[in-house]
Amino acid sequence: MRSAAATPVFRGQSATKPARPHIRKIKQASLRLLLESFRTVKNVVTVDVNAQNPEAIGFYEGLGFKVTSRSELNDQGRPYPILRLHWERSTSK
Repeated sequence: MRSAAATPVFRGQSATKPARPHIRKIKQASLRLLLESFRTVKNVVTVDVNAQNPEAIGFYEGLGFKVTSRSELNDQGRPYPILRLHWERSTSK
């Protein structure tokens, strides 16, 4: 998968906004299921996250991802800082 983002209809919705408190839970549950499906067949998963989105960073860190690098530009060369987060299957025996 190349990228994932909230559609404009859902962007900016949060659990503190009374109009659509369920939207956040649906988005997170859907993304969590997608990531879990990747992790069942992959030993490594890497995602790029907007560094100015603490909610997204916290979401991925909560799933065990670790920040491995930072870029001041996005992949289109625009000045949007990006964090690369990395998850790796535990090899403990």
